[in-house]
Amino acid sequence: MMRDLLRQGEALRWQRRYAEAAAVFEDVARQAQAAGEEDALADALAWLAIVLGLARASDEDRSDLLSLQEQALAIDLRNHGDSHPRVADGLRAMAATLEKMGRSSEAIERLSRAAAVLRAHGNPSFCMEDTLARLESLLHERGAYQDAIDVARELIVVCEH
Repeated sequence: MMRDLLRQGEALRWQRRYAEAAAVFEDVARQAQAAGEEDALADALAWLAIVLGLARASDEDRSDLLSLQEQALAIDLRNHGDSHPRVADGLRAMAATLEKMGRSSEAIERLSRAAAVLRAHGNPSFCMEDTLARLESLLHERGAYQDAIDVARELIVVCEH
């Protein structure tokens, strides 16, 4: 039932019905917490942060979104360990929020950790490409040119596979 509700919330998100999607994800979070379904709770919190972020202006405070993402990540770390793809997804989402908040050093740290998790799985994917591309861009913006070049080289290798 919770997975069906999560899919319903995702469908509402793609229809840009953010308030309705947020209500669904809040409901799933309550149900999942009551039932002890931690993966569903983490998913609901992560999706809630996404739809709340999409619904607001770019200059609004995002600390509440970051808090939701931190909660979801803590659940995934506790249940899956620090080298699981779910953890990489959480780190990538947090990096996006941190970047929008102007906290690029922290975003770089989260993207670096996400890339390490994805590397450990050895499965080149869109997530890895996107993570490396975002990391390279932030490093370049910060003036860490050699690090940016190294990441760009890795990105080329990943894209070629």
